[in-house]
Amino acid sequence: MLWQPARGHGYRTNLDPVLLAGFVLPARRVLDLGAGCGVVGLLLLKMGKALEVTAVEVQPELAELAAKNVVDNRLEAAMQVRTGDLRTLDLGVFDAVVFNPPYFRAAHGRRPPEPGRATGRYETHGTLADFISAGMRALDLRGRMSAIVPTARLGEVRRALAADDAGLERVRPVCSRAGSASRLAVWQAARQRASAREVTSEAPIVVHAGVGREYAAEVRGWLRE
Repeated sequence: MLWQPARGHGYRTNLDPVLLAGFVLPARRVLDLGAGCGVVGLLLLKMGKALEVTAVEVQPELAELAAKNVVDNRLEAAMQVRTGDLRTLDLGVFDAVVFNPPYFRAAHGRRPPEPGRATGRYETHGTLADFISAGMRALDLRGRMSAIVPTARLGEVRRALAADDAGLERVRPVCSRAGSASRLAVWQAARQRASAREVTSEAPIVVHAGVGREYAAEVRGWLRE
């Protein structure tokens, strides 16, 4: 059961949270930053990849929908929603942090006229570095952080992690079809002492197989879960 804004009235979900949830390793207590209507947290709980989720969302309208999704999916005992700015909230400590952040810098291109959609796509309430910094503050010493970002911004990810004495552990490119260029990537990071080994570059997540819009087997499996 998923409540989200009607078309033209706010940021709506897509396949990207499914790809992130499929990539994430299981953890007990998970923090989802910029959670929107709560999709990533719902997926992690339904997939058995989290026992408890705290979802943080700055837009009150989306946070309200996330809370409704928690109730309607009967997950009140496992998931809570907090409304506020991730840059200033006292978030607590978690075993894992996940986020599907706005993909575009504040000054990049032309924003959608609908404010809620613009906030979901552009860095209105925090940059990529802000997401990483907030996540590292809330991460247990042995915890892991995972996110999905445009492939072109992986350099920024590395620099922001290094500023917090952390580093990448795993990276999986996301390709629309086998052999196509990667537009997005999912990644996992840890504090530097725990991530001293080389980064593991894993086989790409291929979204579509065959002709048309048919999903590849791995993605179909995540959607079925």
